[in-house]
Amino acid sequence: MMTRALPALLALALALPALAASPGMRFAQKGERLFLKKDYAEAVAQYRQAEEAGLLPPEVRIVRWQIARSLEEAGNAAEALTAFEAYLAVEVDPERQKEARARIANLELVTYGAILVDCAAGNQVTLNERAPVPCPVQQRRLPPGQYAVTLRNASPDLAWPTQTIELAAGAPTRVTFAEASRAIVESRVADTALEISVDGVAVGPAPRTIVLPPGQHAFTGVAGKRTWTETKTLEPGTVTTLVIGDPGLDVSQGADYTPAVTLTLASVAALAAGAWYANQYFADTEADEAQQRQLLAGAFLGGGAVLGGLAIWKYVSP
Repeated sequence: MMTRALPALLALALALPALAASPGMRFAQKGERLFLKKDYAEAVAQYRQAEEAGLLPPEVRIVRWQIARSLEEAGNAAEALTAFEAYLAVEVDPERQKEARARIANLELVTYGAILVDCAAGNQVTLNERAPVPCPVQQRRLPPGQYAVTLRNASPDLAWPTQTIELAAGAPTRVTFAEASRAIVESRVADTALEISVDGVAVGPAPRTIVLPPGQHAFTGVAGKRTWTETKTLEPGTVTTLVIGDPGLDVSQGADYTPAVTLTLASVAALAAGAWYANQYFADTEADEAQQRQLLAGAFLGGGAVLGGLAIWKYVSP
């Protein structure tokens, strides 16, 4: 096993006069003694001084291994992982490389988590608002904690619902987004463009094919003063056709009559109050009945003109 072989190799290297002549070997010898005493922090410091002072290639491989093992024994998994990778950069023996990679894999399991996102090519994923990465996604060596995973389509500003996960060290956490749906929106309105929005986001005139995350969506069409809204639930990977609007309808006529009705009722109430006041006023004077009728008739004619103007403004004018 390599765990036994390398200390033996180090002892051999330290015993060889040629290697012992290297400038850094004095520090390596101190590091080895400290390692055997389980003073791993000081051992690492001595080994690193040995590298800085200068070592021959075989010594570099041994010292880097000892740095990684010291950090591993000290429980400093993140630094040990990096140190083993530095060792792999100089080691040429396949068996020793295999041992180092096995230790790296074990350290990854106890130190980091990984997120695997199943999603179709052409989409992008963001983790906690970081820079987006293309699908499919394999993010490794992530610190444990909470992550918001968002999938965005390459076309409109529409996104799948964000999934929040609690990432733990160990086995990868898999996040799956359902396959996109497609909605084909067509128009029943003639001679006028029907502008479409989905969930409050404008997407352009009909006819139009829109790629959307599965689920419930509100499709709104606007033509002239008319507005239509239809809610539809889209299943994953399906194509749904919606036809919005009413054929032959005058789109210059608004769909909401509430303001006109309110104004009409207010005008009628004002006219009735005015007529009552005029009748009361003239009843207390010596004006003849003909004058009272003439004034009341004028009031009603004026009121009718006001109501007619409101009706033209609301229902006839473009």
